[in-house]
Amino acid sequence: MATHEYRIKCQNCGLHYVVLSWDEQWAGAPEHGRRGGFCPECGIPGGKMVWGPVEVEGQIFERVPGHVAVEEINGEKIAVPPSMMITQGPPPGLYGIGSKQRGPYGTNDGDIWDADGSDVQNSMDAREPGKKLIHEVIDGEEKLYVVETDTEFGAETYKRAKAGGPRYMQAQAAQAARDN
Repeated sequence: MATHEYRIKCQNCGLHYVVLSWDEQWAGAPEHGRRGGFCPECGIPGGKMVWGPVEVEGQIFERVPGHVAVEEINGEKIAVPPSMMITQGPPPGLYGIGSKQRGPYGTNDGDIWDADGSDVQNSMDAREPGKKLIHEVIDGEEKLYVVETDTEFGAETYKRAKAGGPRYMQAQAAQAARDN
């Protein structure tokens, strides 16, 4: 069975990626609305530059990077997936990312969480409503800063931090359980 490879560039964020499909018409005409599907990086639908299809031999699971066992059953190749435990990322430089394994939430660059419920935030709420204390890991260090939620930047930052709060608390609880 042939696999069709569509080489795609997102016109929003510039990410280059590949979609593998058995459908020769996967990309469809622009009037059908596909135009490259959703970008895996920025999530924007459509608006892609699509090259293809390029027909390649083999099944999709044989083309995807990674390790998968292949068994032949009744003359047909069947993929046997590896265990679901992820122990390392792709080799350094592959796809433009490294292979560093992420640590618990709150220890990785870009992790961000709020301070809602803390004594400091409660005091700030009483004295200066609309200001929020934010924790964020930047260049490997936890940084603390205050944002004003009535500004666009402050509201967006607080929204991201609020979403990270439960993840941070869960990571702290898991660490405490491991320590006991």
